[in-house]
Amino acid sequence: MSAQENVLTDVCCGPCAIPLVDNPELKVVFYLTNSNVHPFSEYVKRLQAIRQVSKYYKNDLIIDSYNPKEWMDFVKGFELEKEGGKRCELCYRFRLEKTAMYAKDHGYKKFTTTLTTGPGKKAETINQIGKEIAAKYGLEFIELDLKRKGGFLKSISMSKKLGLYRQTYCGCIYSLRDMQQKSMKKTRVMEKLQVKE
Repeated sequence: MSAQENVLTDVCCGPCAIPLVDNPELKVVFYLTNSNVHPFSEYVKRLQAIRQVSKYYKNDLIIDSYNPKEWMDFVKGFELEKEGGKRCELCYRFRLEKTAMYAKDHGYKKFTTTLTTGPGKKAETINQIGKEIAAKYGLEFIELDLKRKGGFLKSISMSKKLGLYRQTYCGCIYSLRDMQQKSMKKTRVMEKLQVKE
């Protein structure tokens, strides 16, 4: 099957790819561009999970270079944004633009993303960014909301079956920071409750 017939797919992690690979209408090629993921050890865990999914479902996998400085420069000035805000929109744009550039350079006509699997990800926002970038490069962006129709639940069940690593935060250093702060706050609340008892 030629590149033109395949859909180049920005894939963020193994679990998020699962709802897409069973779609008989799409022949997807995974494209991993995870320069946003921090630290490097986390990047490696996600890469291994994507490789597992790729091997299990027999999908081709293309791996972009890991360049966290490029990503951090792209979101500079938005470090203090809350999860789901402007920084995340910039991150979506960064990933989808990299995917579109690769697609354009290698003969793909269509691209999409697995980002919409996550329950905290707004499909409308991601799809709008995808369409804007597609227009810029003369490509077609396949709009999806992979969390719908049981997609997220399927992701969980198949991840368990395959023994996939499932992350506890979105990926970047700032989402890790926010997750750790929430965890510390929860711990303090629990400690106070124990003191009262």
